[in-house]
Amino acid sequence: MKRENNPVRKKSRRRISAGKKKNKRTPILTALLLLMVCAATFGGFTVARYALSQTGKSGLASAEEFYFTSDLLKEEGANYDVYNWGDGIPIQLKNYEDSLRISAKDISYTITTAPENCKIVNEQGEVIGEETLTGNGVSTRKLKVIPAAEVNKVTVTVETKSPYRKKISATFTATDKLQPKYQIIDSSGEPASELILTGGAETTNLTLKWNASLMPDRTNKYLNFNNGTCTINVEASASYRILLFKTDPNMDYSRQSGDIIGTEINLQ
Repeated sequence: MKRENNPVRKKSRRRISAGKKKNKRTPILTALLLLMVCAATFGGFTVARYALSQTGKSGLASAEEFYFTSDLLKEEGANYDVYNWGDGIPIQLKNYEDSLRISAKDISYTITTAPENCKIVNEQGEVIGEETLTGNGVSTRKLKVIPAAEVNKVTVTVETKSPYRKKISATFTATDKLQPKYQIIDSSGEPASELILTGGAETTNLTLKWNASLMPDRTNKYLNFNNGTCTINVEASASYRILLFKTDPNMDYSRQSGDIIGTEINLQ
């Protein structure tokens, strides 16, 4: 007897067959998804562990939260010539990079010199070797390094101990060669200060750094302004007078005459 073709039955068979194929794919897709999740999870743990290990190496804070800078000392080291030691080498330490990047935690640090027969004093003239910069706000320390008379070269190193380790240093050499000098003449109530520059033994190109509270006169013919920087070519033994406009006339920005160490004049 001849069996009739049943289109409905064939169609249902095809559906069943397709369903079986889908069911075969499901375990494979599930396995792939599980593998991806595991890889992402493991990768996440690995990254987190790396970040923690890097933080652990350096202390309690991450590098992104830690700022410890100086006007003269550098992480890669620096070299400066001075005429003589005078009353000491003035150095400034800061817990910030700028007004938006400030260390949140206190920073403890030690100061050493090589050779060791140098005296390090704070603004009060007290001998120091270990200090702390207060965190959670702008904090600055001014110190002076006073080498022994017979020393003509000294390396100053400052190393933080917590919350993050960082070392900055500079080497200073007394050359007995006349260095350029600067002085600021000012008094409270005046709308502007006056910067006086005196050239040294040779022509020097200097950079001025300033902020909104004390700004150099842009009409001065000796100053070259370019992309937020200002430079001046100071000839040997020459003298220059530059107005510095004050946003607060009640402030007094007077500074005694002193050697310019390096090639920057920091008016901040």
